Amino acid sequence: MMLPLPSFRPRRSILPLVTLVAAASMLLAAPADAADPPAKKTPPARPSVKKAESPPAAPKPVETLLTRDQLRACMDLQVRNKAQGVEVTRMQSDVSAATEEVKRDGEALRADLATLDRSNAEAVSAYNQRAANRNKQVVEFEAKVEDFNAKVLAFENGRAAYARDCDNRKFDEKDEKAILKGS
Repeated sequence: MMLPLPSFRPRRSILPLVTLVAAASMLLAAPADAADPPAKKTPPARPSVKKAESPPAAPKPVETLLTRDQLRACMDLQVRNKAQGVEVTRMQSDVSAATEEVKRDGEALRADLATLDRSNAEAVSAYNQRAANRNKQVVEFEAKVEDFNAKVLAFENGRAAYARDCDNRKFDEKDEKAILKGS
């Protein structure tokens, strides 16, 4: 059995509807396109301010040569700074070693406390003695660190003094030779 095919009958055309929608959108958009662009706002006028004239640059001071005494002081400062630098480096390694020792002893003491037999008077007494020794060790370590910090500060001050007073200053080579000879 065969079913009849439905017949196709065109209904109203949608072309007039599409045309009407396009025309309406053009009418609505037309006033916006036809309007003049908004006027640019001009910034408010600033009052004219005269820039303050900077004073003329001060002339560079004429660099004078270091006197023999100044050169001698600079050379002594340089030698002292070098010696202090060596001392600070040595002390730094000592302080680093002492830091590790204090940490290691503290960790060992802490581990022993966890396993300490508190009922044994001798074990408690020995532990307390070790704790007292470590406290002395910490006090000595802190003194060593303070001494180290003082040396570093003196070294930095010496370097700053050399940079301020001596670095890149001109001198007479005859004065340098005379100083090195001892006169």
